[in-house]
Amino acid sequence: MAKVEKLKSGLYRTRVYLGMIDGKPIQRTITAPTRQELRSKAAMIKASYTPETSSLTVLRASEAFLESARATLSPSTIRGYAACFRALSAYPDFMATPLTELTKRDVQAVIDDMCLSGASAKTVRNRYGFLCSALRRYDIALPARLPARSRPDIQVPGDSVMRDIIEASRGTELHVPILLASIGGLRRGEICALSLDDIDGNVIHVHSDMVYSPDCQWVRKDTPKTSQSNRYVEMPPSVIDLIRKQGYVCRMDPQSLTKKHSRFLARNGFPAYRIHDYRHHMVSALHAAGVPDAYIMQRGGWSSDGVMKSVYRHTLADHDDKAVQATLAHFEELTETC
Repeated sequence: MAKVEKLKSGLYRTRVYLGMIDGKPIQRTITAPTRQELRSKAAMIKASYTPETSSLTVLRASEAFLESARATLSPSTIRGYAACFRALSAYPDFMATPLTELTKRDVQAVIDDMCLSGASAKTVRNRYGFLCSALRRYDIALPARLPARSRPDIQVPGDSVMRDIIEASRGTELHVPILLASIGGLRRGEICALSLDDIDGNVIHVHSDMVYSPDCQWVRKDTPKTSQSNRYVEMPPSVIDLIRKQGYVCRMDPQSLTKKHSRFLARNGFPAYRIHDYRHHMVSALHAAGVPDAYIMQRGGWSSDGVMKSVYRHTLADHDDKAVQATLAHFEELTETC
């Protein structure tokens, strides 16, 4: 093993010599938190190195990762990975690069070009994440400078607007989905995947999702978006009675639901909200009512309050400001009596 150096981050770094190809030395730079782990990592890389591995390209590594992912990941995730693969395939020289010759500069050049081509920060980050996952199988990590995350422009319907939307949807096939999203915090796919068997009393068991498969079909997935999304949501008895009376929850796939909902809003003069924006309303309303974050987190199916707050920080900001003003007013009154 070559010379070991300690980085400012506290990690240890070295280069592993693997052999020669066409007169060029093949080396791999690796890092680890301790010297012992660095030696173990170097030994594993040397043991797994073969001439076949040395000729592996970014293209072949990406194809292999995508193929292996099909067996374990959800259809929607696979569809996203396939889109990332197609985007990277637009750089044939990069994809033809052998893994042994791939550098951080190569990766950065592709990322920079994607940004200049108009891809959003989220899209570029997703493509880089796919690439990292494909390379990680061969113990290759190439850090890159990524575009800053942008805060999404999310609309939050107020209580009065939400009440008007619910009333206008009464008697239509959109009424129940709107109630489930605005009161129960269900996602679009979760609503479309629900059945009467998922309802026990006034409690809805959210444990499935409807996703768009790689072969362009809407399919019901037996597991929701995340493990935390598998949850029980209690609804007002009137909503449950309405569902049982009509005999079904929703007969639309997510795309049809979105289209019909958009036409409904336009026809009735409402802003162009998404079904998902009603989920924001639920968070905002419960937070304003003083409901503990732990309950809001459970009802919405977030993995942690940190995740929930990072997504809805802009939604909660107005209420936090009101709380600050109320606090200052209280203590201002208190000091005046002193």
